[in-house]
Amino acid sequence: MTELIWSATPGKRLLGLTIWSVKLPEAKPRTVHIIIRNAVKILELALPWLLVLTLLFMLLSPARQRIGDWLSGTIVVQRPSTTGEYKKYDD
Repeated sequence: MTELIWSATPGKRLLGLTIWSVKLPEAKPRTVHIIIRNAVKILELALPWLLVLTLLFMLLSPARQRIGDWLSGTIVVQRPSTTGEYKKYDD
């Protein structure tokens, strides 16, 4: 629910991270994006082979996205206060 309200989990908020739509930077992800992200996250935790695949995907992905982020078209970012550039992170 917190991702729907804040575009971040409490942990992401604490670290200054947020979830954005890849196609519309700085745009809050739509509900369908959050549902896809979290459905894949549940599968990753339930299926160890999918978790390993996700870790490999994160290492090989230029944006360091999880499979759930890639499928939903989202990315985890942090906005530094000094440079104005965006850093990309994942869960």
